[in-house]
Amino acid sequence: MTEQLFAQHVTLHQLKVLEKGTGKLQQIPEKLLQQINQLPEQPQAVLLKSLTALSDALAELEATRQMLLIERQRYQEMLEASPIGYIETTLEAVVLEANLSAAELLNTSQKRLIGKSLAIFIMPGDRDRFYTQLTQLQDAQAVKNWKINLQRRRGVTCLTVATVIPVLDKQGKITRLRWQLQDISDRQHTLEALRHQQIKCRSIFENNVVGMAILNRQGYAVESNCLLQEMLGFSPRKLQQNPFAKLINPKKPSPQETLLQQVLSGQRSSYQIEERFIHKEGQILWLRITCSLIQSSENKSPLVTCVVEDITQIKANNSQLQGVGES
Repeated sequence: MTEQLFAQHVTLHQLKVLEKGTGKLQQIPEKLLQQINQLPEQPQAVLLKSLTALSDALAELEATRQMLLIERQRYQEMLEASPIGYIETTLEAVVLEANLSAAELLNTSQKRLIGKSLAIFIMPGDRDRFYTQLTQLQDAQAVKNWKINLQRRRGVTCLTVATVIPVLDKQGKITRLRWQLQDISDRQHTLEALRHQQIKCRSIFENNVVGMAILNRQGYAVESNCLLQEMLGFSPRKLQQNPFAKLINPKKPSPQETLLQQVLSGQRSSYQIEERFIHKEGQILWLRITCSLIQSSENKSPLVTCVVEDITQIKANNSQLQGVGES
């Protein structure tokens, strides 16, 4: 009789522990109560072994649940701290959840955002395309790099790039949409400014009053303007396929080759040299060549700008003046 009472006490204690640990076992199942009431008639060892195994399994389940709760909390904190906007919506783009960055992007609060349709933040002229894209998401295909013009609360606009991922249930049916939104307005403005700067530099390069070339690490003119091509009598292809120093002075080693290597290796930032050049049509030209290293913050192969001036007339004038002086 004492064993039976002890067994009943142990069984009830284990059930209380399980109830407290999981927070879900509010009452002892009816079948288990029947088993307890029938303890004198059932093998105690089998029942205790079964209850111990159940206790261990539920303890592991509770430990796993706690770990999942901690992981979910960590994920939620990371999501809130992310600089990228994250939104979860229905298939009709009605907001269900949103992190702080998403609310700030749309110039509203997280609380106000819940239950609102994303369509109200789309520029009126873009809403038809927005709904068309939403319809295409019904095929369960993710959409990446979708550029959307958003109209924030109080009329402020911004260009946003979106990635939208459909969430599927076990039957493969779309239940909701997950949005990743990033404001690229500043990046777009920077790209446009850079594009304008490139156009301006290209115009200066092409329309300069002196010959210009860009030399690569091997000393080949990867780019050259029309004036340089006319001055030297070489095509762009000829300039690209031959070392620039050899084209200017093909018969003997030129000091320019050494100077150019010193610039490319960082031993000097620039150099200037005067070279005698024989044009393919036979005339002799004097050229003033100034080369400078192009400074770049990116880890790219060094380039050199080369400015070529025709100083033949200056040389001739100096010779005449010198002759007059001697006479």
